[in-house]
Amino acid sequence: MATTDRLPPRQIFSPRQLFVGLLIPGALLLALLPPAGLTGLQAQTLAAVLLTLGLWSSGAVAPYLASLIFFALMLIPGLAPPDLVFQGFGSAAVWLIVSGFVIGAAISSTGLGARLAGLLGPRLTGSYPRLIGGLTLAAMALGFLMPSSVGR
Repeated sequence: MATTDRLPPRQIFSPRQLFVGLLIPGALLLALLPPAGLTGLQAQTLAAVLLTLGLWSSGAVAPYLASLIFFALMLIPGLAPPDLVFQGFGSAAVWLIVSGFVIGAAISSTGLGARLAGLLGPRLTGSYPRLIGGLTLAAMALGFLMPSSVGR
């Protein structure tokens, strides 16, 4: 008598695909049939925001693509004027953070970050005050090289 090994059932959809598969029709339904208490414009804006948050959180698409989808959903149907949608890019703080990310990525890709960590790591072990003091001094020194603490 031969035994047959049973294979586990194949999963048809991944949880991410299922989430996005429910998110898109849900956002469309919200935009087309506004709930009580919301105007059509408010419901469409809420649908665009929820869709974007869902795409960001699920990782179904790249984060930059989710942002571009949001900009398109705000601008093409006229939900918000362009100056309001792109208002955040006029802030100096945004460009400070973006430049910090760019410099941080450059430091990581060149291996400079790992090299600095290899040099500082052994010297900061031994005691908690030494670790905190060393990290504080290192952050202060890096403050002159990198414009934003986000990238550090």
